[in-house]
Amino acid sequence: QAPRLTLRQLVVWSQEPQRRLQVLAEMADCATGLIGGALASVVHVHSMHGDPFVSSLVEQVLHRVSAPIFESIRLWVIHGELADQCGEFFLTSDPSVPDER
Repeated sequence: QAPRLTLRQLVVWSQEPQRRLQVLAEMADCATGLIGGALASVVHVHSMHGDPFVSSLVEQVLHRVSAPIFESIRLWVIHGELADQCGEFFLTSDPSVPDER
């Protein structure tokens, strides 16, 4: 006979996923409508938390949120390419300036 799942076991097993969803929901509420650097800033604020569980989770999210920003900077610094999907990079393209390569 298969072991039965008790209500107590279900509550214990669901605590961590519930906590994770709660933290993610709080971040999502604060970041509604934000993109690019503004979004990364809001997520970073949440990473400065005293609870190691929360800070670890938020750092994972921050790593994924900041990856496109770092990629834009890398492309600009290494290849001179301006790839700015959010339109917030501190440089802009000027087609009237000739390519020096």
